[in-house]
Amino acid sequence: MKKTLLAIAISAIATVSFADDYMAEVGGLYLEVEKGEVNGDVWGVQGEVYFDHVDTSNGPLAEAAFLNKVGNVGFAVLTTDDTENGDSNEVYILDTRFVASSNIILEASYSTDDDDSEYSVGAGTYIGDNSDIVVSYSNDENQDLDQLSVNFHSLVQLTNTSALSYDLGAAALSNENDDGYGIGAAVTYYPINNIGVGVSAEYAELGEEDETTYGIHADYFVTDNIRLQASYLTEDDGSDDNLN
Repeated sequence: MKKTLLAIAISAIATVSFADDYMAEVGGLYLEVEKGEVNGDVWGVQGEVYFDHVDTSNGPLAEAAFLNKVGNVGFAVLTTDDTENGDSNEVYILDTRFVASSNIILEASYSTDDDDSEYSVGAGTYIGDNSDIVVSYSNDENQDLDQLSVNFHSLVQLTNTSALSYDLGAAALSNENDDGYGIGAAVTYYPINNIGVGVSAEYAELGEEDETTYGIHADYFVTDNIRLQASYLTEDDGSDDNLN
């Protein structure tokens, strides 16, 4: 069965008086979802407050906080509207990332809605100035799913104006009845500092079920203070519906 998700976001970066540095980002989010029996819209607001000034002169603007090794507290408040049955649901998300002077990374997140809650904790380290690795554990109460994952992110400067980032991930999955695994990768090319385009792929298997996800995404800073993001994901859960 094919499942699709389209996401569009616009963010306004709150600048301070230090040239192009900033310490906060807030924006709106809209998603159009067709997944299983869910057919509807998700919209809301999201943002991050950083623990220090983010310098935008070191490379791609989308990677500025990562390159500066600056932690943050993030939030999102979302409303989901299922157009098939008229149901509406509120989702609240809170997350944080802390980077110590020793390059140690600590992460945590919590999300809740009317039917479910999920949390995750993680720890890792920077490897040099342009790479990091984080090991995390997450628990999804409603889906009875535990996940232990390791994720690697790195940025490679190609020329004075272009760069390439990539992500690699692997996870061990388990619930009450089955064990499984997941793997994923993503690549983003920045021809110039304010534009990024990329692709992603993930595969997960749990018991007798498996799912493959492919995606494309784009990131564009219209100005240093206005950011547009768009992504499209399609999922294949391996069912016989794909043979039709």
